Amino acid sequence: MTDAEVVELILKANNDLNWNIDAIAKFRDNRIVSLNLNNQNVGKEGISKLVPEVEKLTELTELSINDNDLVFLPTSLFNLTKLTRLEIRNNSLMSLPGAISQLKELRELDLRNNQLAELPIEIGMLKSLYKLQLWGNNLIEIPSEIGDLTGLRELYLKGNRLTDLPEKITKLKIKYLDVLDNKLCFVDDTIDSW
Repeated sequence: MTDAEVVELILKANNDLNWNIDAIAKFRDNRIVSLNLNNQNVGKEGISKLVPEVEKLTELTELSINDNDLVFLPTSLFNLTKLTRLEIRNNSLMSLPGAISQLKELRELDLRNNQLAELPIEIGMLKSLYKLQLWGNNLIEIPSEIGDLTGLRELYLKGNRLTDLPEKITKLKIKYLDVLDNKLCFVDDTIDSW
């Protein structure tokens, strides 16, 4: 199955064949390296499922699935180990699978404006992660393993329901941290002086 056929399968599974493959995909040596499945019609229903065959897009480095109707992510998505950027903002994701840890090359993860109530502890295994965008979710706490993200420089947590931050976060060399619009009522002295 070619990469173009995989994309066609995703679109067909979502009853949407009105996309031009050349407009949404970038190719290198006949393989898709970047794929933009953003919903271009805000009033129209977007992609609600990804087919397991998505894992056949093995050369994919950038995937954008913004403004759609995804509630969950198939584990096959996390077999795309060359991904460096993954954008799934403005969907309805309820959870993030622990299999996210397989994306060792991931540098940017954008999960803004979903329904995430928690993060898996495996997120701490994404050592290459530079930018993590989580604002506009329902996060009550951040796992302490976030402090293991040694490459993290930008962390966006605005608009969640956080009441505190893990002390381990102070070990990071964060250049930008946004925690506005949360319910932070107790901030450890270590974090306060950080």
